[in-house]
Amino acid sequence: MGKTPAPKGVIKDTIQIRLPVESIEKIDSLINDGKYSSRSDFINQLVIKELSNSNELLLERMDDPEVKKKIQQICKETFAQVFTDKH
Repeated sequence: MGKTPAPKGVIKDTIQIRLPVESIEKIDSLINDGKYSSRSDFINQLVIKELSNSNELLLERMDDPEVKKKIQQICKETFAQVFTDKH
């Protein structure tokens, strides 16, 4: 987790957040351990995880064949980009 760059073509914008020093130190420790490449990478992975876990409507419709087909196509395209793009 944390080592995969965003797919090419993803538009990014800058944000600023304020965290307790203790939290920043823990994030820096994870970076030093090689679990994340930067503070931005940590925050980005956290946001991705939270957003993917919060889509309850999608989870309710997982048995719909059309939804399954669409999810499979999105995953196939996304993973193909992630695992073939080298930075």
